[in-house]
Amino acid sequence: MTPRTAALAGALIAFTATPALAQDQAWVERSNAFTGQVLAMQAQFEPEGASQNGLEQYDGKAMDLGPAIDERFIAAEEAKLGELRTALAAESDPNVQQDLQILIDSLGRDIEGVRLDQRLTIDWYDVPRIVFGNMNALLDDQVAPARRAKALVRLRRYVGLEPNTTPFAVLARDRLREAMVPGRQLPFKGQIEKNLSNSTRFVDGAAQLFQKYKIAGAEEGLQCGWDHHLAVRGRHAEEGQGAARGRRGGDQGEAGAGDGLLLRHHRRSALEQPPEALHGACGDQPGIHGQDRRDKLPVVVL
Repeated sequence: MTPRTAALAGALIAFTATPALAQDQAWVERSNAFTGQVLAMQAQFEPEGASQNGLEQYDGKAMDLGPAIDERFIAAEEAKLGELRTALAAESDPNVQQDLQILIDSLGRDIEGVRLDQRLTIDWYDVPRIVFGNMNALLDDQVAPARRAKALVRLRRYVGLEPNTTPFAVLARDRLREAMVPGRQLPFKGQIEKNLSNSTRFVDGAAQLFQKYKIAGAEEGLQCGWDHHLAVRGRHAEEGQGAARGRRGGDQGEAGAGDGLLLRHHRRSALEQPPEALHGACGDQPGIHGQDRRDKLPVVVL
């Protein structure tokens, strides 16, 4: 669970754990209204989580990884936190007070977690795993067919085919670049290498889900995703991995922000790619769209 989903989980606990007996209906409805406000705020940033918990209006939406995402998220949480504290001070029903306190505590922990991450860790988004997981949440036997169809819209958002969207891989690259500052650490090097080695499996798995549920029109988005991975990979991936093996501490160490050895191929390829190499791979722009090059993709770096 990422820090930005912790408050959503806490809100759902408050939302679902409250009894709804007839004699309690008034305070239950009032309490649930507060919880719904938190869910709506959270869903602006990570709608996939709300969708997985049954809120169908978020089925076709994709998470926000735009510029200043942490700052914008903290600002939204702090604003909602202030509203909840005001409501708590004015509330007389002990049951509603209890639920409000749960929400307040959850949001407080959430903000603290994001701030710690801003200070100590480098944002690393395992894009293939995230995309597969969120596709799998919709493309499932227990999900109604009408909701499954929204997976295509979500896919098109992830790869930048929907109007006013940027490919998820490009956004993840940009957030990685912003976080590459002294004092912040990457995840455990072995975990990153494992993520990279699993990338092809996740991308193929997403394609198989669309085939299984016969969602028409997914081919362009799936190919477009591959094109972005190829463009981001660049020609220095193998050199970057070779440098990683020489990092201090051997294969068991962390990939440090100062050394940047494991992700040197990110900086040399992804961060130095011209915009048309990343954005021109799909749609009507020039690129490598339409060419299936999965056999030439030993490593997917984002």
